[in-house]
Amino acid sequence: MLTKSLAIEWAPHGIRVNAISPGYIKTKILDFAKELHAGWIERTPMKTMGEPQDIAEAVVFLAGRKSKYMTGSDWIIDGGYTCP
Repeated sequence: MLTKSLAIEWAPHGIRVNAISPGYIKTKILDFAKELHAGWIERTPMKTMGEPQDIAEAVVFLAGRKSKYMTGSDWIIDGGYTCP
C-alpha cells in the first residue's frame, strides 16, 4: 500500500513509484540457509530459484522510458512461489 499511496501523492510531480517483490534469488545472502534451498525450490512452481539478472532486468525496465506510464505497480518476481 505504501507504493500505491506514494504513487498517488507524487504522480502530479512527474514521479513514478513502483516496487519489485522478489522471491528466493541465488545470492550470497542466502548462503546461510543452504539447507532450506531444496524446500524453497520444491514449493516454487517453476522448481528453481531466481537469478539476480531476473530482478535486474525488471529494474532496468521500470527505470526506463518504456514504463513511463506505470506507477503504483508491484511486480512479484518469484517463480510462482506466492501463487498457491
